[in-house]
Amino acid sequence: MYNTHVFLLTVDSSKGDDAYVSYHLDINFADNYQSVWNALTVAAVVCLARDDMMLRLDDFKPAPADILSDPDA
Repeated sequence: MYNTHVFLLTVDSSKGDDAYVSYHLDINFADNYQSVWNALTVAAVVCLARDDMMLRLDDFKPAPADILSDPDA
């Protein structure tokens, strides 16, 4: 059996190498009685991170489009 764990951590990236890593949660997907709650927890965190990134969209520069990036196309 595989150990299927997800750790939810946060880091203030503006502090560089001195940033404190804050531990929030250890999710064990092998726990059959918590599978739905674990999935909802991860989904909520991913949606919050996505929404925050969309608010900061103007802070990022678009990556250059490389037309020949897929040699099999």
